[in-house]
Amino acid sequence: MSVIKVLDVKRTYGKGRDAFTAVDGVTFQVEAGELVAILGVNSTGKTSLVEVIECLAPASSGVVKVLGYDPIRQRSCVLRRFLVVNGAD
Repeated sequence: MSVIKVLDVKRTYGKGRDAFTAVDGVTFQVEAGELVAILGVNSTGKTSLVEVIECLAPASSGVVKVLGYDPIRQRSCVLRRFLVVNGAD
């Protein structure tokens, strides 16, 4: 079983003409024992993607599973078993 599964995830802020897509169609999975870093230049959706994975924001579309759980619908199950460490400069 994958520890993290992200399938065609999109995260959009705002609506209509003011909409901004921060994450557009991201797909990957992380297996047990793997170490992952999400890298990119400024304003490429890294924080938005991590917020979706760590239960802080819903995806606008797509599927996210953490340890087999939906991070929005089953938030307490994910938070009891999952830790995210954010780096700083």
